[in-house]
Amino acid sequence: MNPRFLLGLIMFSFRLAGTIFDVSAKRDVYGPGKSYSIFAGKDGSKGLGMSSLNPEHAIPDYTGLSEADMKVLNDWHDFFSCVFLPSNLRALI
Repeated sequence: MNPRFLLGLIMFSFRLAGTIFDVSAKRDVYGPGKSYSIFAGKDGSKGLGMSSLNPEHAIPDYTGLSEADMKVLNDWHDFFSCVFLPSNLRALI
């Protein structure tokens, strides 16, 4: 069975710039069909850096981001670090 599917049954996680955050407390935002659900169980670094909800941008490779987009990505990482607990489930995503 797909580990991402199993992880979704247990908790909602979100990977950002190499850190996995447990966003289970915000199922109303990251749950199926919700505004940021495209990032659940994925690394959404590029999409958040670009301020994009396009599923094609929900990928971990953010090497092509502009300096301004990198600042946005870093701001998101800082926000997640303050609001959500990091997870130790690195191998599953």
